[in-house]
Amino acid sequence: MKKLSSAAAAILLLAAFLFTGCAAPNAELPAQTDPPASASATETLSVATEPASELPDESSPTVIYDESSSTYFVTGKGDYESLVFPEAEDASRLSMENGQLSIVASLKVLKNNGVLSPDDLPGFVSRCDKSLAFIRGYLEENAAGAYPADQAAFPVELRFTNGVKESVKNYNGVISIYSTSLIHRDFYYLLALMGPANTGWEQFGFAWYFSSCLDPYSEFQHTPVLNLDSDSYYTPICVRAGIDSAVLTPSQFRTFYDSVARYCFENGLMHWGSVCESAPVTHESMYKRGESEGSDSLDDKLSAFMAASFIARLDELYGFESVSSFVFGQKDFDDAFGSEADSEFESWKDWLIERYPMP
Repeated sequence: MKKLSSAAAAILLLAAFLFTGCAAPNAELPAQTDPPASASATETLSVATEPASELPDESSPTVIYDESSSTYFVTGKGDYESLVFPEAEDASRLSMENGQLSIVASLKVLKNNGVLSPDDLPGFVSRCDKSLAFIRGYLEENAAGAYPADQAAFPVELRFTNGVKESVKNYNGVISIYSTSLIHRDFYYLLALMGPANTGWEQFGFAWYFSSCLDPYSEFQHTPVLNLDSDSYYTPICVRAGIDSAVLTPSQFRTFYDSVARYCFENGLMHWGSVCESAPVTHESMYKRGESEGSDSLDDKLSAFMAASFIARLDELYGFESVSSFVFGQKDFDDAFGSEADSEFESWKDWLIERYPMP
């Protein structure tokens, strides 16, 4: 079989991004008292058994390939980018552990997400490690007192395997993320920190905004999200606003979300694309509005990507600490921003329409 060209691979990744929605249909965010998810019938989710030979105990990162389990084992901490993964024709898994972060990944799932060869694995492991550190550091520096710092310090388990039910668990001092999509890594982690009791437009918007517009180590920066040759939906708005690449930088993701929102205001939330683009957040599988006042009136008016644009605008106008105090439930909308949600919504809508004229 011939190898896919880079263009064909980009189209496949784009299709996967656009048509699977922002969360898989079976995704869930259970209560913190739930036990960890059970293992798949075909792939274990636990950390693979270490090879019989003793692993090095140096603090610097090391990679070993174990033929008996067809697994790359990564240990230690430090510059994961410097790792060299040996070519192994039968390799099927990656297992990484450093005390704060563990990864168990099917190489087939990684290939489906653009991590195509052993040469791509150092960058992937490094991004996972740096992304977690970035999120923790950014919250500590910019949202002190507004987020659960104790939970943000919990060890994180990432499980990217076939046959797994998409889910997030915050249980017994460990945050576990189960997914077949790498772009959901930071999104699910942030939802876990915000908790399952109240997951509405502000939580969806904040998670997408943070994971793509702020985090420079997000897998989003390695995933094509636009077909620039298309003249349909919001692509012409993106192009007119200056986007010239299918793979976006964090600052370009802001324009992307703004363009999606502008198109939605023009054409409605009529399911013309994926759920996260073109359906109200009430259609999201993890949607759950708790007993709150003053914040649920927009759930029927915003898709998840529209909400990301709105959250970005609120951050721009009022600052990250105010946004965080709202999305983490410390304050209601009026107290966080000094105005009503509907008023800010209309102001944001008018700003979008003026800033992003339709082609």
